[in-house]
Amino acid sequence: MLSIKQPVERKKLSETIEEELERAIRQGELQEGDALPSERELMKAFGVGRPSVRDALSGLARKGLVKISSGERTRV
Repeated sequence: MLSIKQPVERKKLSETIEEELERAIRQGELQEGDALPSERELMKAFGVGRPSVRDALSGLARKGLVKISSGERTRV
């Protein structure tokens, strides 16, 4: 019988994107005041749809890592 120690963790695409962007911010690849790429650029870079990108950015905003302003690029 196969012995399984942990269940496989399933993540939403937005969680994976959020973690990757948070890592870039915390490691200094993205500095305070920097503009993030546009939603369209993030969609292309991660190979996902707009809802996944928006969910990820909302998660980062809730953590206080980015500021989302209507009509402007999201900033760290």
